[in-house]
Amino acid sequence: MLLPGPRSESGTGSGVAFGGGWTMRDRIGFLSLLGLAFLVALFFSFGLAQVLGASGIKAPRTNLDVLELFQSRLADVEATGGIAFLGDSTAMSGQGRQYTIPGRLGALLGEQAGGPPVVSLAEAGLGPMDFYLLASEVAEARPSAVVLSVNMAALSHVWTQRLSHPEFASVIGGERWLSAFGLPPVVNAVKADRLFLYPVLEALGLRGAWQAIHRYQALVLQAWRDLGTAIGAGDGPWTRPGGIAHEFASIKEAKDQKALLQEILRVQQWNRYGKAIQGVEGEDPSLQIIAAALEPWARADIPVLVVVIPINIELIDQLGIDDPVGRMRTVRALAGIARSVDARFLDLHTLLPEESFADWQGHYSLDPTPGAPSLIAESMVPVLASMVQEDR
Repeated sequence: MLLPGPRSESGTGSGVAFGGGWTMRDRIGFLSLLGLAFLVALFFSFGLAQVLGASGIKAPRTNLDVLELFQSRLADVEATGGIAFLGDSTAMSGQGRQYTIPGRLGALLGEQAGGPPVVSLAEAGLGPMDFYLLASEVAEARPSAVVLSVNMAALSHVWTQRLSHPEFASVIGGERWLSAFGLPPVVNAVKADRLFLYPVLEALGLRGAWQAIHRYQALVLQAWRDLGTAIGAGDGPWTRPGGIAHEFASIKEAKDQKALLQEILRVQQWNRYGKAIQGVEGEDPSLQIIAAALEPWARADIPVLVVVIPINIELIDQLGIDDPVGRMRTVRALAGIARSVDARFLDLHTLLPEESFADWQGHYSLDPTPGAPSLIAESMVPVLASMVQEDR
């Protein structure tokens, strides 16, 4: 027996039905609504951006802005033949260069006759993958030496997931582009599609347009956040359950506030340093990326000093999460990577006492006593000075 075919809603039998009884008219109507919703959202977002722009509020800094700033500082390295200092926010200070590790390092080296200037290329959130992507740019600037400061926190999964600068792939350089596809892509969100697209945009001279789009997106996102704050979205989507800020809000209601604070702090420190504390070996993706970052400088015969910067060992020990054997396994792996390309290696991760740290993120206190940036710089000067002299 032949069953009757699908009928349209009009009953004529001439309509084309889709899965679930959808007709062509239904599909067109649904797509029209989607298009209208998109246009409304786009118009509203554009309005928010315009309001913020008219009020003088600037868009948050984008990754392409960071790249532009990095390259401007790299021009100083090339012009002066200075030492390029690569690092993250631990090498920065809002109170002036003299309070930073590169600043103190430059001042101490300057006291020695003919010591080259130290140019800080440090920016918040930079990590192994960023240093790898920028390595060719640094090599082309021909610094008298490179200081690569390694933060043990940068080896963590939390760092690589949240602090990502995949746009830096646009300047990876043609010689290293193909080999980059063989490196672990999961380290910093630089997947194959981005590794292909971003260098193409750079080669076509489209960075300006690309950067404008990024800034617009950042401004719109900032507008939505500000709007959420204005309408009291503290209990809404802008507060992420499970986040540190969310956890702190609940402390007031806790019976044992000190115990809760300790637990939150233990989780936070473990998320940052747990991977390095447990110990990583040479096959770890982050270590592979660091090894690849050193290669362009080795080929260019640029002296390199790899420094493992201090972390708050006393706090980690008090929280009961320390593993000295695991930590030293990580240090030995980093030392092996450095020495494989004839780079110098300096381990300072246990250098500072707890009072030398300003916060739980591992930033250093600017108090003159014990003077964390000065202590770090003083430990680096003898090694770096000998490197520069040997290269003359």
